[in-house]
Amino acid sequence: MTDERAWFSSMAKRRITAVEIAEILDVSRRTATTKLTNGLSADELIDISRSLGLSPIHALVELGKITYQEAVDFLDDDGQLLETAEDGELALELARRLNPATKADELEELRKRKASKNVPPPTYDDTTHDDLPYVADNSPDEPMPGDDDYFDGP
Repeated sequence: MTDERAWFSSMAKRRITAVEIAEILDVSRRTATTKLTNGLSADELIDISRSLGLSPIHALVELGKITYQEAVDFLDDDGQLLETAEDGELALELARRLNPATKADELEELRKRKASKNVPPPTYDDTTHDDLPYVADNSPDEPMPGDDDYFDGP
């Protein structure tokens, strides 16, 4: 079994003691030592990881609670997270998404709509002020809390 405390110490770049793990798990030092000897549960690994500012997924994979493939199944098609992607990879993905060839159908539809001259512009002849809830008017503002004439009663 992997020494979980040593792994956490290595990842946190400082010494992690059984006492600290006991405080994180809200158990006695003796119970924490027993848990470390017998192996921590996945829930405990997650709690400790989060408390130390480490990735719970990384801890679960490295300490054998889940497989790498199980963790990757929740990533994108390439198994890449935005956070860990190189700048070049991000630029290539952005270029792929902005490539006009991948948007050919949408561009053609836009061209057709632009070329079509028979679409009449919308008319607003029958529109009233009641139809426009955000129309500007010159009525006085309602008094607000703190104003002299404000009343919050029935």
